[in-house]
Amino acid sequence: MQNVSIEYLGATEKEDTIAGSRKVWSPGQQRSVPVDVAARLLFYPDTWRAVSPDAPEPVKPQLEKVKEIEPFVAVNFHDMSKSELVKYGHAKFGVKLDKALTAENLRGKLLALQSDRQDD
Repeated sequence: MQNVSIEYLGATEKEDTIAGSRKVWSPGQQRSVPVDVAARLLFYPDTWRAVSPDAPEPVKPQLEKVKEIEPFVAVNFHDMSKSELVKYGHAKFGVKLDKALTAENLRGKLLALQSDRQDD
């Protein structure tokens, strides 16, 4: 693969997170890099400059798609009565909780169930 020279124009040290090389560049530093890396870096002309006359045309870097995470919905179990806690456990998790348990124990069981669901 062919290499071309580019220069870092920034005022402070920079780690290359755009092309993924993770190399640290100092202000004014020039390096010979593969053509595909140069094309991605040269997309940002305020930060990188081509030194080689045969430098590639800039190419917009493709960012990795981030997996979407479902938002966590916090339920305030402390505002629920014992009967509401039992009903919630049955409706949300399909479990039959013992009404004889204290409200604190019911809350603990529901929090554990909710935590198990968040880990899946």
